[in-house]
Amino acid sequence: MEIKEAVLPKWQFKYLGRRFTLRKRRGERDGAWYLQTIINGERLSISMQVNDSKVAQAKAIREIIHPRMTGQPIPEDATVAKRLKPAGVVCLREVFNVFRASTQLRLKERTVYDYIWSMREVAKRGTGKDKWTDAEVDGLSANVLTRELVGKFQRAMLAEAGAGELEQNSAAISANSILSQARSLFGKRALAADIYAGLKLPELVGFMNAPKLPVLKRSQYELPAREVLTRITAAAEVLREKDPALWLVFYLAMQTGLRKGELIACRWGWFTEEGVKVKFEEDFVPKGKAERFIPLGKETVQTIRETWGPLHGRAYEGKDLGQVRVLQGNTDLLFRKLGEWMGVNGWDRRMKAHELRKVFASMVTKVNSVYSAQALLGHQDLKTTARYAAAPVPVAVDVAKALG
Repeated sequence: MEIKEAVLPKWQFKYLGRRFTLRKRRGERDGAWYLQTIINGERLSISMQVNDSKVAQAKAIREIIHPRMTGQPIPEDATVAKRLKPAGVVCLREVFNVFRASTQLRLKERTVYDYIWSMREVAKRGTGKDKWTDAEVDGLSANVLTRELVGKFQRAMLAEAGAGELEQNSAAISANSILSQARSLFGKRALAADIYAGLKLPELVGFMNAPKLPVLKRSQYELPAREVLTRITAAAEVLREKDPALWLVFYLAMQTGLRKGELIACRWGWFTEEGVKVKFEEDFVPKGKAERFIPLGKETVQTIRETWGPLHGRAYEGKDLGQVRVLQGNTDLLFRKLGEWMGVNGWDRRMKAHELRKVFASMVTKVNSVYSAQALLGHQDLKTTARYAAAPVPVAVDVAKALG
């Protein structure tokens, strides 16, 4: 007769992204639970001195796991129950891992990073744990994603800003942007692709539908003071000699009005002798899913080529430049340096590189109709373009003469 060894009772749970196991000693089925694990290289087998599995789990987290993994005790005002991952409900780390691994969405690596970073910001500020590490936040249950979390996040963002109207408005704009990116993890594309199949997500209606913060209504755009524009223009001449790579970013943004993402994606294959055409690429889809041509003139195109050649031409000598990007190297660093350079030269507005697109828009609307400007900027809504147009001055019109 075959004798089978009795299966020892065990209880498993997740905390801070790791799986832990509680076991009973052999012959002590009704005895205390023991935590058996390895933390920071130390093998542990510690009695929880209780028979209830959930109580033993809470005690293990509070007294052993959390202090040893984070180096600090659980705060008195944060009960273990708030941190535990309810049975079946995923933690944020699992959501992040699935989103990163998804191939259906075809998102840029930077976009994925921004969405996950934004969700961590909402979770940190919304739970009052802004000092937590990413690993700690990732271990939170997805059950924290509620309408209440959004409200606490928004209040935290406003509390950190200055008391002035502009400071509060800027904080509200930032909070809305971060929230939008965080919600994109559960956006229409992600859900339509069913990337979370097999994961048990909580009810997300409250989190997804919580209202954004109100912001000041956008008024007619006003160019920076003429002295600022003059100073920037003069400084650009010096910059071209001192740092031609940075000057090229400035010049492209000012002359083309391209968005930051378009500037980064811009290839030499987009250029003709007369201008630049924003195109579809394997790793780039134009905003609005429409291509557009921006006339620049032969002299401007030639200036761009003459500046780029000494910088990068040798590396691509004899090669087809069609798919070679115009902006080379660390583009994040280039745009950060551009913002710093503009600030040093008197540009005190919150936006820096994107503000150059607004300057382009204002200049275009002065020379062309607002409809032409809309086409050049790639705006889907004419109202967006109209913000950059100068207020019309009524003049007398002889309709009969005009028609004749």
